[in-house]
Amino acid sequence: MKKVGSSFLLALLLGCSSSSSSPPLVEYPTEDAAVSQDADASEDASTDQDDASAPDAPVADADAEASIPQGVVQLSDGSCFIKGVTSDGHLVFERNADLMVWPESGTAAVMAGSNWDISYDMELVRGRFLGMWRGPDVLTQTLWVWSKAGGLETIAVPTIGNRLYARPESDEYAYWLKTSNPLQADVYATKAGQGKGVRVVAKLDTGVVTSECVSRTAYSNDDLLVAGCPDGGTTPRVAGYKLDGTGQSRLILDGSAPGMWLNHARSQVLVQTASASSLRSLVDSSAPLALDIPVSQAAFSADDATVLYLDNAGKLKRADAKNPAAPAALASALSILGMSSDAHYAMFATKGVPADKQTDLVLIDTTVASPTPVSLAAEKASLVGFSNDGAYAVYRATPQYPVNGADELFVVATAGGAPQKISDRADRPLFDGAVVYWFEFDVSVKKAFVKAVRLSALSNVIEVANGLDIPTAHAVVSGKHLYVASKLGLWDYPALSP
Repeated sequence: MKKVGSSFLLALLLGCSSSSSSPPLVEYPTEDAAVSQDADASEDASTDQDDASAPDAPVADADAEASIPQGVVQLSDGSCFIKGVTSDGHLVFERNADLMVWPESGTAAVMAGSNWDISYDMELVRGRFLGMWRGPDVLTQTLWVWSKAGGLETIAVPTIGNRLYARPESDEYAYWLKTSNPLQADVYATKAGQGKGVRVVAKLDTGVVTSECVSRTAYSNDDLLVAGCPDGGTTPRVAGYKLDGTGQSRLILDGSAPGMWLNHARSQVLVQTASASSLRSLVDSSAPLALDIPVSQAAFSADDATVLYLDNAGKLKRADAKNPAAPAALASALSILGMSSDAHYAMFATKGVPADKQTDLVLIDTTVASPTPVSLAAEKASLVGFSNDGAYAVYRATPQYPVNGADELFVVATAGGAPQKISDRADRPLFDGAVVYWFEFDVSVKKAFVKAVRLSALSNVIEVANGLDIPTAHAVVSGKHLYVASKLGLWDYPALSP
């Protein structure tokens, strides 16, 4: 490991200075106005004004007293673009072609990468880490990793870009190192501040040529789970590997097909062959539980009692994770778009292009025998998310005649009832499970606004910020923070309480 010193990248603490200067004008209600959601195991958050003359356009509550909120801080001037937030709350952003990190509760930004070139440099925010692959030659890129625990480190060269897997809520991660064979990689595991680490899997097929060897990687509670073709072989398997580099710790499934989904407790994993899927224990030697034919999507409820999945025949199904022998067939679907944390409700598509967030939207109660799907949008729509308690879903839909190219934004009660439109010109919506934020653009004044509404008070639309640059304004919500950035700078607003 080479620890980065002050001579590299200017300095670790060089960056955007903190400022108490006021951001664009904001209006918040007083306290009196406040009324008090793993389909792929290899992956470990989402990022859209109000013309009084527009019909049905919601307006802010005229009776709500407004004031500039305390604690709004300008984190940076210059042109800023938000890249993401780590799971322990550190903001990653690009400022004038420099990649920066603003630590949670920090007073200054940390330089992660100077002269960032998006034509070949790559970054990935995952878990507690920011992974960076730098260099004009994509075949010999160096991996840099930033974390609060380990600072900025150079890990290895050459590596494979965008291959970094973090253990949830810990300072451990794994990554791919290139081998002499361009179609294979060695998998290394390490911890923040401990450099290159040790090789836990050798010569893993990258899956670029052999589709059966497409890999998945995730941490269990005891080891590193890897699905694919290891050791230079051509037979795929799902296995656990010891983190000290001493080899395979357990074989979960030999002759596997691509796909691996873990539950939240990492005590059970859904795996499959070319003909069947099953649930297998990661905590004992109990027999596998047969599930169904192979699946393309799957997710567990928050309590891990239920698994919701889409089989390869296009059937949306629900099964008891401890007794999955008789899954309930719910509907025909193209893609699962999301579900409530308790798996009681799910949103799915039957047509369109899910990857482009351009589909129809169909809501279903998964707990009802022979449920009746509810169509919310016929086309050109996307799910923003489910509320924390699963009582509501937020979605956007493009109308036949959009206002300034924006969408309509809706909230619908999952138990039934007509959707409520909260904006007819929304863009870039954000949802933290209790509060919906979105941008509205006013071409007449050439400015953008951030507006918000609490699910607990849908009639009260709040203007959070205004005077923003239309083409470049964007935001992310993280915990108590609403970060807003554009070519004009970066601000930290207090997120609205539920």
